[in-house]
Formats: sequence, C-alpha cells, structure tokens
Amino acid sequence: MHAAILLFDFLPHSWPLDMTSNEPKTPTVNRRQPSGSSTTLPQPNFFPRSHASLTSDISLTSTPSAKGIVAHQTASTREKIDPYLNEDLTASRVYLPFETFLQKVFNLPEDWKTNAEISSLLGALEADKAYGDKLDLYLAACDAEGKEDTLYAPAATAYNQATSVLATTEGVHDLSSTLYVYRQDDKRVVGTRASMEKVKFCPDLGGVLYDLWVQSSNDAELVNLEGPAANFSWEQLIIFLEYKREMLMDRGVGAPTVLGANGMDPRDLALLKKILKSVQSASVTSTGATKRGSDSSKPAAKRQKSDPSKTPSRPDIESSDQKELTFDNETIERKKVAYQCANYGLHILSAGGFKDYSLGALICEDEIQLMYYDHSCIAISAPLNFRSDRRMFMLFQVCLFKTQQASFQNRGGIIGRLFEKPSPYMRDYAKYQKVVGTDLRNIFVGQFITLQDAKGPFLVKLGRVIDQQTGLIGRCTYIVNAESETRWPGMKLVVKITWSPTDRTSEATFVNRIREEAAAQNADWVLDHVPNILHSQDFERLPDEVGCGLAAFLNDPSTRYADGRRFTYENRVLRVSVHEKLCKLSEASSVVDYAQIFFDVLQVHRWIYDHARILHRDISQRNIMWHMRRGRICGVLNDFDLSSFRDSTSPSSKQRTGTRPFMARDFHANPDAPPVHLYRHDLESLFYVMFILVTANKLLKTPKYDDRVPGEKCYLDPYVFGHYSSWLGYDDATLYTEKGKLAQLRKLPAPADSAFEVLAYCMSELHTALCAGFYAQDGHVKLIREALAPPKPTLRLRERVAAQSEVRLPTVTEVELPAFEDSTLDGKWTYATAFNALSDEDFENMYPIACPDT
Repeated sequence: MHAAILLFDFLPHSWPLDMTSNEPKTPTVNRRQPSGSSTTLPQPNFFPRSHASLTSDISLTSTPSAKGIVAHQTASTREKIDPYLNEDLTASRVYLPFETFLQKVFNLPEDWKTNAEISSLLGALEADKAYGDKLDLYLAACDAEGKEDTLYAPAATAYNQATSVLATTEGVHDLSSTLYVYRQDDKRVVGTRASMEKVKFCPDLGGVLYDLWVQSSNDAELVNLEGPAANFSWEQLIIFLEYKREMLMDRGVGAPTVLGANGMDPRDLALLKKILKSVQSASVTSTGATKRGSDSSKPAAKRQKSDPSKTPSRPDIESSDQKELTFDNETIERKKVAYQCANYGLHILSAGGFKDYSLGALICEDEIQLMYYDHSCIAISAPLNFRSDRRMFMLFQVCLFKTQQASFQNRGGIIGRLFEKPSPYMRDYAKYQKVVGTDLRNIFVGQFITLQDAKGPFLVKLGRVIDQQTGLIGRCTYIVNAESETRWPGMKLVVKITWSPTDRTSEATFVNRIREEAAAQNADWVLDHVPNILHSQDFERLPDEVGCGLAAFLNDPSTRYADGRRFTYENRVLRVSVHEKLCKLSEASSVVDYAQIFFDVLQVHRWIYDHARILHRDISQRNIMWHMRRGRICGVLNDFDLSSFRDSTSPSSKQRTGTRPFMARDFHANPDAPPVHLYRHDLESLFYVMFILVTANKLLKTPKYDDRVPGEKCYLDPYVFGHYSSWLGYDDATLYTEKGKLAQLRKLPAPADSAFEVLAYCMSELHTALCAGFYAQDGHVKLIREALAPPKPTLRLRERVAAQSEVRLPTVTEVELPAFEDSTLDGKWTYATAFNALSDEDFENMYPIACPDT
C-alpha cells in the first residue's frame, strides 16, 4: 500500500515528469476512481523535452521592484505600514511645478490665462470682499502665535466662501454637488484601519459633498470648533487637508522632477545641494552616525515669514548631481509627514471602497502643496506661497470647484461608469449609517455593476467584501460576493476587481489557455484545480477624468525632467472578472484536507508549467483555495494575475512578482534587480505557505465564525502568533536573513498544533532538500567570488603596479568553474523532491487511514 494513497486517496491523476538529467521520473501512483464515477479518467500524456526547453522562462530582469505588490494589510501597526509607504514614495513619487500639477491632474486648460470661463471665475474671487477678508483672517492666524488648530476654522470658512462665490458665478443654484470643507481632526474617520486604532489618525480638514453635509445635520459653526457630531467615512471623503505650523513640505528629494514651462527647476536647488554635501560627507566619515539630511537631527524650525514683495530666487546651480539623492536622504520629520499624508491617500483609495484616485493638500501656514495618489504614481506639487501669489491659489480653488461637479458625486472616473447608479453614500448620510455603519465589508451590498458580453449588457449584484489588498501602488485587488440571476442563476459568484497594468496578460487569458490545453490532452482532471472564470472585462480611464493627463505627459519623450531622471507611469485598466466562488484555505477542516490541497496544487502547478507553459509566480496562502467536486475536496491554484507564458519575451509589469512573506529567498537579496523567476522559486513559495500555516496556526475542532462575514467558517486560529507569523510584516532585508536562518536549522520548529505533525514531518524532508540546495548555491557563489577576487599583493604584482602596468582581473566567462544547475539548485530542489516528500511511505505508520491497496 503506497502512502500517497493514504493521504491523497481521491486524487484521480498521477503522471510522470519529463525525463531530464536533473528531474528524475516521478513515481507512478495508481489512484482509485472517485465514488460514483463510471468512466476511467484518462492519464495525461507527457512528452520529454530537453533541459533547455524545460527551464526557459520569461526574463524578469526588466522588472524593477516597486514593491507595491505587497498588500499593506499584512502590516498590523503604523510602524510596519510606514516602510511600505516609504517604498512607494521612493519608487513612485514624481515632483511637478504647481501650475503643471493643475494642468495635468485637474485638466486646467493650457490657455487658462486667456480662457474666458477661467478668467471669469478668477475675477469673481478677486472681486469678492468676503472671500478676501476670510483669506486675510487665515493669514493673520498664521502670523499669530498659537497651536496648529487655530488655523482650521479660518481655513475652512475661506474654502467654503470660495465655493459659494464660484457657484454663484457659474449660475449653480443647487449646491448639492459642490465641496464643503469641515474640521475633522477631533474624530477618526469612519473606516480607519485597525492598525491605526492606537493613534490619532485623522486629517485636520476634510471635504464632502454639500448634500451629504446637509443631511448629516452637523452644526456648521460647531463643527469648525469641535469636529463633526455625525462623523463621515473614507468612502465619503473627497479631499483631505493637513496643516502644520512648521515648514515640513516635500522638497522633491530623490524624486524625478518635471521642469517648469520656462525650464526652471521647481525645487530649491541651494537647499538640495546642501543636503547632497551633507550626505557625501557622511558617506566618507567612518565614525559617528550617518546624517540623512541637513537638518535630520534637529526639530523642524519655525519658518521665516514670506515677504510678498520679493519673488523667490533660484540660484544658478547645476542640478545634474542631485540624482544621487534618494527619498531616504530627506529629514525624518518631513518623511513622517509624507507617510501621514500618503496614509490618508491610501485610506481614501481603498478603505472607502475602490476609487480611481485620491486628493490631498499639505498646508504649512501660508504655503500649500498639492498631492495626487493613484495606483501608478504619487504626484506632488512644488509648494505655492499664496501670501505672495493669491491668484495661483485662487486658480487651485477654481480647479477644485470645476472638478468636483464633474466627478466627485459619482466616485470619480471609471468607478462611476462601472456602477449602475451613483454611489448613494456620497449623498445619503442616513442610508450609509443603516447599511454600512462601521462595517466596511458592507460598502457594496445591494449595489449593481453593469458588465457586457457577447449577448449584451447584464447586471451583477454585489454583496459583502470578502477580501481586499490595501495599498497605494499596485493592483490593490478587491474580492466581493456577488450574484447574477440573468447570467448564472443560483450560482455562488465572486467579482474580482483589480487595477491591472495595461500590458499585462489578463488572468482569464491564462486560465483559458490552461483549459484549452487540458481539453486537447484529455486531461479533464486539471479543470478541477484551476479557477472557473465566467467573464472578464477591462475598463479604461477617459481623457477628461481627474489625473488622466498625467500618464501621457510623464511618459512623453518631450517632457523635460531635471537631472536626467525620468518617471515612467505604468498605465492601468480596471479589470473586472466574475468567478465561481471558491473556499479559502482556512476553511478546510482537517489535516488530511490540507495535505490533499497542497498535493493537488503541487501537481496541477507542474502540469500547467509543462503543458500550458505558464509559470504562476505568485504562490501564497491567499492563492491556494479549494472546492468540492464529485464528493471530494480539490485544491485549486488561484489568481494568475502575475503569471507569465514561459515563451514570452514581452516586458512585464513594474511590479515585482510574488507576495513578500512567501517569495523565494533569491528575490529578497537584491529587490531592485530581481532574478529570472524559475519553477523552483514557485516550489519554494509553496514550502513557505505550508511552513507558516503549520508554525503560526492551530487547527480548531469546532470552526469559529467571523461576525463580519456571516456563514464564513474558519478552522485555523490565526491568533497563535509564533516567531514565523511575524514574517507577514517583514521587509526584504529581514526576510532574506530569516529565510537564511531557516535554511541553517538542523531541525524545523515544532508545529503550533500537534494535529499538524503529519505535515511537519513532510516539511522536514522538504526543508532538508531546500537546505541542500541553498548550501550548493552559496558554495557556487563563493567559488565565483574567490575566482574573481583581486590577486594577492605579491612582489611581482607590486612591481607591475609600480610600473603602472595594467592588472586585469578575469571575467565570469573566463573562469573555469564546476557546472551548477541553477534552475534546480544543482538537482537538490525539484518537483520530484516535493512529490516524494508529500507521498512518503512513513505516513502509513504516522497517520494510518483505511484504504484499498494499489
């Protein structure tokens, strides 16, 4: 009796691996047919290929690590979220002149100075005495000594007065779609993530639609003193305004910077040069702490008041050497403010349902800096001193007014076109409180989206949110329960909504390829182990939507950048797909089920790699799922969003592939230049999924039910936090070290639950094989380093150096080294290794299960 039958009795397929020098033939195991089946399930037919064809793969060397691929929800505290935001701010931030920001984000016409409508609106603001008085009152508050909160009330009244004047000028008698600014600092915005519960996390001022403000019954005067009695949510917030007494503006350090129309660099070059000198001097200092910026060790100083009669001068300094700076060279205080604002932007984008973009502003007394966040970039404007340039500040308020009428009332952009009706929660305060309240999983309950296939348009009714990836840059996927009585009556569905790069092959394309190949080879068993995608559709942004001018402008070769450092904007589409619902891994109730699921995923992953010639590249705990088929549990390899065809040579997304805690160790070594993604990397990810599952969870005999998700049961207790559960919040450097330490262990840690001992025993064999592979890999790297090391300073070498003779070191191609098979870690880490570990005969004694002999 073969042990594979003991654990995986119902798996109807077993197949040999391709015959290669490093992948021995997989043991053939006969499976009995599922109960009730009257037909013989055909065995897959394999054809040997050369090793070269087996290991070919899409090159990922062109895939820089924007690292936004890691969902921010893995971080449990603000201290753990900030490093993720730091990565986004480092890799995806672009700095723009203030006027350029208005033109490319708010679609301000290029000829705005002669545009009749813009001129009329600006003239109305300039002529309105009440608005001028309120703005003067705010500036007087800036000049007076006092706390930051003394600025809030005069600022809010000035904004709202501007809206009133502009609406009157435009003949807008219904103010329901205009922006109302109020004081929010006294209360955390509804829907703030649990990671922010222990801190006061709320913007100073917020902006909502006037209609919503009226329905909330807040006292207009009281709210500017105490904040809203009837609070608002991130879904309803249109813009955030953050105020500071200190000068803590983003100075564009380390960011690609667009030059102004006159060719002027919008940054303060004298200050940047001072920072650069500080960094350079610190880098050559062998003692003492490295100084990150000119004032990183000092508290932010009180800024000198601006003199309206003077125009800021720009020194004639070459900016080409500023490209040596990075965001890490910015001061600690400024970085904290950048994290704070980015976190607000993140919450508006993802904690309030899925949105196209979010807007914000940082105001340091009489200077304002605008911020735009979407899933491809963080656009920051150069600061504007509105004491000395009121007209440009008024132009910003004109842009905000024009934009809010066209876009804000309907969530904005693509999202507004996706839903059958505008979001009721942007206007109806009572309905939001009744349906959603504080439970954001209800944010789409009862709402309809309109999709279209070959038969025509059809409606899909959304339910509760199952899962979402919280983040700024990246796909930021939503999974929502759904149903469609017109297309798939009675079927449990989920709708997957993701911001996918336009040049990335859709998940539906990969899955269709797998299904076509399975049909061609009569491998029907494969269909039980891949997702059933019923419909997929892309929605593109329209040219007149907020922020849509950025992509073409930033990518235009004629756009002039400072320092020669350009920004590449990754265009995205909103990809909406309808899937048959699957069960989460945590819903499996026994260790036998988990073993079966992992074994299924191992086999179907290899079949897809060999026959459909697709590499998954994102194996993680969330992407391994299951469902019941013909009375047995079937593991499903889900989510092919980051997959690639092995024969493809097209460029891949800016985002690195994988989910950080489960990524292969190689990808943590040098995140900015990731290696080619190989089959063995996916195999290593599967090992980490099993490892974290076993060491950080207990298996419950009685399932617990999440009150937030009625009917969803969970047999894993995720509150058993051992050392390895903390991997979920680690950065690349820490994970590289941790996975290296794991490879050095002689014995794996005990499982968190004795029920998992059977899987732990299997994992010990996988661990031994992986350790052997790492040891061989590290030994090979050591040989290369020794071969390429400079020669020892012998007498003859000294003579040659003294004679200024060239001492040429050998190159990699000139050094004779023992052969090393990187694709399998020299044959130590293969599919056959994993197959044998998951079907070890010792299982018979450890976990006996009555079953027929093979």
